[in-house]
This record gives sequence, structure tokens and C-alpha cells, in this order.
Amino acid sequence: EPVRLFGGRSLLLQATVGAAMLPEHGEDAESALQAARLARWSLVGSDQAFGWYARSMSHDWQHRIALAEELQAALNGDALQLFLQPQVDLVSLQCTGAELLLRWQRRDGSWVAPPEIVALIEENGWRSLFTDWLVREALQTAIALDRADIGVSLSFNLTAADLVDRELPELLAQRCATWEVAAARFTLELTESALMGDRHAGLAVMQRLRAQGFRIALDDFGTGYSSLSYLVGLPINEIKIDRAFIVAMLDSEEGLRIVRTIVDLARDLDLRPLAEGVESEAQRNCLIGLGCHLAQGFLYAQPMPLGEFVAWDRLRHA
Repeated sequence: EPVRLFGGRSLLLQATVGAAMLPEHGEDAESALQAARLARWSLVGSDQAFGWYARSMSHDWQHRIALAEELQAALNGDALQLFLQPQVDLVSLQCTGAELLLRWQRRDGSWVAPPEIVALIEENGWRSLFTDWLVREALQTAIALDRADIGVSLSFNLTAADLVDRELPELLAQRCATWEVAAARFTLELTESALMGDRHAGLAVMQRLRAQGFRIALDDFGTGYSSLSYLVGLPINEIKIDRAFIVAMLDSEEGLRIVRTIVDLARDLDLRPLAEGVESEAQRNCLIGLGCHLAQGFLYAQPMPLGEFVAWDRLRHA
């Protein structure tokens, strides 16, 4: 059951336990305790509630510390990037929007996976700092696209913690007003798992965002746990069909039936369906036949930096 705080909010907690033994994992009580902490830390981001210490965890921990220190410098120094992946109308083949995707290239040239970046941000309490950077970067991207005469809509992801931040709607509205960019330019994407926390607070934040003109999309639809009755009550504009369903729909009648059901559900609820991970003309033709006319995927373009996106768009209109 969620833990209810004095202010009325509730938090959904999950206990995790890390374990270590003497003398296998430490020379004394303090070293064994540290080993148990590392075992518990290794469970972060997994669905496991219990884990034993392994000696490789010490090396992983040192790597994690170094990575976190470099990420903090990247956040403060604007070394993170937002790549754009086009969203295309499958019938007209016009680019109607782009999803802004987090990217980070370390000093040694290696790229860090976005889920790992987000996990480090949450672990170290940098969510507010990151959200501030994300909003500012999204607005700068919108202005740069306007200067290039590319007035497409933009979307980016919010986290579960963002969803219960009561100050977020005002922050976004103030930033849009300051930069003179319409709120309707942006679609804010939420996963089903993000909706499983404090539903009352999350719904209130979503309603305020919609009232200010922002669009809201439910990302990776079908992979989470939200009930249909809850979905019907959400103030969303768009359902994004997860790539796994798009891949499966040409392999089996069951996979095709799932995508058809999601598309029909979206249309019945007056929502816009958008397919993720479209990679072939066969998938495109199938989606058109099902009534889903918006998609993103490698069939059209991989995520790319702003300059490459502008060049890609101009080449399509040449």
C-alpha cells in the first residue's frame, strides 16, 4: 500500500535488500556492510527485491561514481544533447513533428544509454536541474527550427517524478511565455508506469498542463499496467503504439489484432495513434490500412542532431 504523508500525498515504495556474508565478502563488519550496500545498489532499475554481493560490483560502483561526476559536469556545462527523430504522416509523407531524445557523449567519445542517464539523474537528486535543462533546450530547438522555417511540433518525455511536481505546469508556461513559443507546439510524453504512482496528484498536473495548451501523449502504450477505465479518464491527446507491437503485427494474426485494437481504441476515444519503430514499407502499408497515419522509425530517419534534421527536412522538400 502507498505510504501517505502528512501533506496528503502518497508514495508508492518498493523495498530492496542487499546481502553479504563474512568472511566471503569482507574482512570485517564494516566491509561486509559496504558489500551489502553495493548488492542493494545493483538492484536499482530492476524488478528484483533481493541480491547477493558479487566482487564485480566494487568495480561497477567505482565506474558509477566516475560516471555520475562526469554527468554532473555535463549537466552544468550543457554537454547533453537532444536529438530529433522525425514523425511522419504515412499518407502524405510530410514530416509533422519530431521527438526530442536525450543523448550524451562522454569525453572519451563513448555514448551513454538514455535509461542509464535518467537513472543517474534520479539517484543523485538532479531531476529539477535536468528538467530545467530539458525545457530550456526544447525551447531553443523550437526557435532554431522556426528560423529554419520548419514549424513542426516537438515532443519530449516526462518522468514519474515530473508528473507529481505541482510547480511543473507553471514552470513550463512561464518558460514558453518568456521565449514566446506557444505551449501547443509541445507534446509531453508519459509512460504508463509513470502513471502508477500518485494518480490523484498526477492527474491534477496533467489537467493543468492541458489547460495551458500543452498536448499529452501516452508513450509505449500496451507495455504498462494502467486499466482501461483509468485510460479513459486521462486528459491525453495521443497514444504511441510500442515498437514491439509494430514488429509483431506482420508475424502473426494475434499481433495484427493487437495493433488494430489499439488504433480502434484511440479513434473511439478521439485520440491520435502514432506508431513507433516503423522500419519497412510493409509495416507502413499495414498501418495505413488499419487507420494509423502517423509514425516514426528508421524507415524515415534515425534520431539526429538539430543541424542534420534541418538538412534532412530540406532535402525532402528539394
